[in-house]
Amino acid sequence: MSAESKVKIPHLCSPIAYDEYLDKILLAIYRLGKASTSKDIVGKDSSLEDHVCVGRAASFLSYLGLTDGERSPFNLSPLGRQIAIALHEGRNEDALNLWQKALTSHSLHSELQKYIEAQGGRRGTSLGFAEHLRTLAGKDWITKYVQEGGKRLCILFASKGLLTFNRDEDAISFPTQVQAPTAPPTTPSAPTTVPTTISTQVTSQAPRMPTSTLPFTINITVEAKDADSIKEVINLIKELTRQKGESS
Repeated sequence: MSAESKVKIPHLCSPIAYDEYLDKILLAIYRLGKASTSKDIVGKDSSLEDHVCVGRAASFLSYLGLTDGERSPFNLSPLGRQIAIALHEGRNEDALNLWQKALTSHSLHSELQKYIEAQGGRRGTSLGFAEHLRTLAGKDWITKYVQEGGKRLCILFASKGLLTFNRDEDAISFPTQVQAPTAPPTTPSAPTTVPTTISTQVTSQAPRMPTSTLPFTINITVEAKDADSIKEVINLIKELTRQKGESS
């Protein structure tokens, strides 16, 4: 942007809540459904009050590319109409995204970046930014006009999420990008041993008692008194002999 290029800042007659003021004007023009004069706009939304200030704000909207024509009557540009429809339907997030698109593509945003960079890339003031724009425009704006215009301009950028503005300290800076915390690298752990149960059928057998094969001798002394006693002894000897033979 050269020194001869056109540079505008909000007029000091506008309300300090400049972002809400511009949204109301966009909505009023949309609801009127036609190219509208500043008086038409105030007639649609009486809270806007002074039609002269409305005309100046509508002209600033034209400078931002959201209305057509610098002077009355004002009509919505395609992007301005999209914002108005989103506001009318209560889609505030969509309206915010469209506002950001309009502002970041405008030369004012690039000049804001240049100004902050000239301050060391950290922070500046709304007055300093407005002074930067006054020098750029080559205009003899009065100090009050510069001060109030810069304040309203920074309020607009801040309300649309493109700037951080501490009005008490008149400090401006770009919002800090908050990054999701990075997960710490995982340390490889020792392989986990999963115990495995193995079912085994074991057939148990009772241990066999060893069979004795040792030779043995049985000495029997028999005293027989009669034939029957002798017979019983002989049968006993036979039985013992038989048992011995079976166990061999």
